Amino acid sequence: MFYEVDVSDKIPDFGSELQHVAVRSFLSTVVAISECLAEICPEVGLAFRNRWRRLPQRLAFDLSAKELEISRQAFEKDIQIFGRFTQQYLNDGLPLIASVAATGSSVLETVLERTASYTVLLETLADSMESSADLECPAELRQSLEHQAAGLRTCARQAETELLPLVTRVRDLVRDCEKILAKTQEAVVVDTETGFLNAAGYLEHLGAELGEGQRRCCVLLIECNVLTATGEPCSDVEFATIASPLSARIAEQFRPTDSIGRHGRKFAVLFAGKLAQAQGRLDQIKRSISGSYASSLRKVAVKAEIQVSECESVGLVEEFFGVAPKRITAPPAVLEEPISVEVAQEIAEAQPEVPAEDSTTPVEV
Repeated sequence: MFYEVDVSDKIPDFGSELQHVAVRSFLSTVVAISECLAEICPEVGLAFRNRWRRLPQRLAFDLSAKELEISRQAFEKDIQIFGRFTQQYLNDGLPLIASVAATGSSVLETVLERTASYTVLLETLADSMESSADLECPAELRQSLEHQAAGLRTCARQAETELLPLVTRVRDLVRDCEKILAKTQEAVVVDTETGFLNAAGYLEHLGAELGEGQRRCCVLLIECNVLTATGEPCSDVEFATIASPLSARIAEQFRPTDSIGRHGRKFAVLFAGKLAQAQGRLDQIKRSISGSYASSLRKVAVKAEIQVSECESVGLVEEFFGVAPKRITAPPAVLEEPISVEVAQEIAEAQPEVPAEDSTTPVEV
């Protein structure tokens, strides 16, 4: 989400126009970041947002270089505090969710299957005891067998009506962890090897810049062909070892306002300038990126192929990256129901026979 914060009416008119623009930019950035903090992690970020959204009003009473510097230092400190507080939510919480999602589902499915099979075994044993009670035997023994059979049936009913639903609910929670993990992985927009945006992040940013076809952007498309000394293409594993120095050379050719995305050996740059400007720099950019790089195994040669064009839709970059257009579809509804005796019977019949002696074991800132 992109925040457009207007604080111009809260800043007193002073000094040159450049100073006024600089102060307005500083305040707008602080307020926009504080809004983002609240959205990222409301449990921690709301206190920061409530504090810093009032900064323009406070400075309007005493706007000076000293107060601006004090505000800058305090804001940087708050950002560091926010990072420490949210670490338990992001850095610690997600690995735990991943662990639960990876192992919990299979474990709970096994528990459900075993519990269902044991329920059927109890019913079967109760039937056997009742059959024995029907034979010619003393009245005391018959009553004892009937009493024990009734007890076994009670245990089977309790397992079906109490234990199975509880385990099913825990299994559903684990499945929720799986969904959260999948959504989190889909939300990652940074390429860890280069620090550039990945394909999903770049396409989302490009779509926002294009404004649903209402604007045009200048885009450079860079494809890197990497060859070994013998002229063979280098592997993806070997390419990963030169991704960092290669991305550094690419970044040197552009301004901080130029957004860069990566997908495999292809890079796309959203050029903050005119098409003619980009075309005039193509040869220079190509020479700067191409050359020799030292991989983990040997030296390899990179040859960059660059094309530049006006972009009217994300389809141009989607085709260049070779990724499918993003489609948002609602998943079909799945109704979870407790396992019935009939289903438990089917599960038990599919299980191998187990010998009788076996056992299974608010933040102040």
